[in-house]
Amino acid sequence: MSARTGLDETSADGEFKRTDAAWRSTISKEPGSMFPPEKDRYHIYVAHACPWAHRTLMARALKGLEDVISITVVMPIWQRTNPKDEHVGWMFADHSSSGNNVVTNSAGLGGPFPASYPSNEADPIFNARSVREIYENVNDKDGKYTVPILFDKKLKTIVSNESSEIIQMLNS
Repeated sequence: MSARTGLDETSADGEFKRTDAAWRSTISKEPGSMFPPEKDRYHIYVAHACPWAHRTLMARALKGLEDVISITVVMPIWQRTNPKDEHVGWMFADHSSSGNNVVTNSAGLGGPFPASYPSNEADPIFNARSVREIYENVNDKDGKYTVPILFDKKLKTIVSNESSEIIQMLNS
């Protein structure tokens, strides 16, 4: 498995060709459901800079679920996620740094940025440095480390990383 990003889904002529999400389970009220609705059980990882993730954040707010499903907003940058390969991806805020530390994008333009913003948080579940580490902690085999992630805190696994389906679950 090689680590991939959205940049790997661009054709030779620059067209974005998005592949299907790998995690496609559902929160359901059905008896025996692996993922039943439950307050404070689920967490959503988002990036304000990602339109697919941002729309899940809007749906959560519009449905009034801010007190039901927690969130973590990653930094608006991509950096190298592992020194052993070239993968770049979403990073969590580093609140342990002094206010003088800055970070830059490893891919694309932008920065330097502060090491954290008020709305960006460290990972509350695994204390991960990057979104890639969330996927690796649940033994992901796909290698595409994207947001949004709807995460089950109780079972410590990803429920879904498909934004349209996450929105449908939030709307049900």
